[in-house]
Amino acid sequence: MLLSSRRPLQQQINAMNERIATLENDNRELRTQLHEAQRRASVMADDDPNEKDGGMSQGVATLYRALFEELRFAKQQQWMTTNYLLVVLAAIFGIGKVIDPLTDCEKVIATLLLLTGVGFSYYVLIDLQLYMGRTRKRLDAIQAEDSKFFSPEERKVLKFEPYKHPSLRNLPTLIILMGTAAFGALLVGYAIWRSL
Repeated sequence: MLLSSRRPLQQQINAMNERIATLENDNRELRTQLHEAQRRASVMADDDPNEKDGGMSQGVATLYRALFEELRFAKQQQWMTTNYLLVVLAAIFGIGKVIDPLTDCEKVIATLLLLTGVGFSYYVLIDLQLYMGRTRKRLDAIQAEDSKFFSPEERKVLKFEPYKHPSLRNLPTLIILMGTAAFGALLVGYAIWRSL
């Protein structure tokens, strides 16, 4: 009886050892594949600064990173523009509250300040959006199918798609920012004409 219970246990141990050996082989194969992938020319080749066939030259790689940084910066500037406008609107409202009651002439001046602030912020927001569109066109030139900077495999993995209308990308965000500016101005304008 004791001998018969050892046999299934030994079979289980043998099966586990075989599984461990299989996993070790798989691990070795994956390490070999990883090592081969690392040896191949990468997207951002830094061996030869003038290399163009196996990857990006150092100059193009730097430009590519800089263009993405410019996009991030421009988007942050859009948010900052909206935030600053809201601070200006709050200041106009606060000044109006301090010198309450406002005369009709002061109300007109406050309204003109509101409209000027919103108009200027709209100009800056739209200009930044167009700038991001121009930057995306430059990125498209680097990512294009006929460029030599990305291999077909890399293009497939990264799912590059050219922008049909680069300046309209993230348009909903722009609309929300502009809507926030308009809504804030309407609220302050209403408060100035209604209660102050």
